[in-house]
Amino acid sequence: MRFASVRDLSQRPSKYLDLKEPVIITKHGRPVRALVSMNEEDLEDFILAQHLNLEKEVEKALTLSERRKNTPSAKLRAKFHRRAH
Repeated sequence: MRFASVRDLSQRPSKYLDLKEPVIITKHGRPVRALVSMNEEDLEDFILAQHLNLEKEVEKALTLSERRKNTPSAKLRAKFHRRAH
């Protein structure tokens, strides 16, 4: 794991963006953020981990879908299309 000051990161960002290991960003010698590598596959997991409420909403939607209490997407699109015009 590497450490980088805010100043060094702002002056040479590509030096840290190409690393595979996490980088701890420091300000005045104290840790303030972590820079971690990520690919497109990791993005969804990261968003869900950061927004637990979103995960609950997805679970709720899946439950409603299983109970057949959801609204078909075609019906929703038609409703929004009518409102837009």
